[in-house]
Amino acid sequence: MEFLLQSWPYLVGFALEGEVALLFWLLHFSASPWWWPVILLLAGLISLLSFQFYYLLGRAGHRVLERRVSPDVQQKMEHWIHRHPPFLLIIFMRFLYAVRNPLAVWLGFQRYPAGRFLFGNAVGDVLWLGTLFALFYLLRSAAKDFLLRYQKHLLTLYFILLFLFLFVQIIRWFQKQRFSASD
Repeated sequence: MEFLLQSWPYLVGFALEGEVALLFWLLHFSASPWWWPVILLLAGLISLLSFQFYYLLGRAGHRVLERRVSPDVQQKMEHWIHRHPPFLLIIFMRFLYAVRNPLAVWLGFQRYPAGRFLFGNAVGDVLWLGTLFALFYLLRSAAKDFLLRYQKHLLTLYFILLFLFLFVQIIRWFQKQRFSASD
């Protein structure tokens, strides 16, 4: 229970951002590595589910995306995806920081087979988390002092960004309600 009480900010941070929150989560429990398998399991589950969510969002929002994405961009993305093997793209998209979430949505939009996506997602998850855990294990003594100085500030920043995001979404929702009521 104590582990979960200490871990909830990292769980939220990992779900929103990923690598940085995982790094600080591991740093927080660096003195007790017996928690690392639990962290690995939770991080893997969150990561796997979030990419499946993005994929399903692409599948479910097919009509919306078709209207919002120009045919030129659709054609470029299709050409790019067909040029690169989609299965390898799914496995290694975790390492493509700026495009990994849109890629999952796009593959759902393209109706890539769900079973293959899930399998590639799981393999990519294991490789990505294995790489992050290995890097942390090798660099923890060098990075620990530096990163622990900023841990409190980053957690505060995460929560400020979370509240700003929610605030913006609430404002957009109210504006949408107001404009839809005036129509």
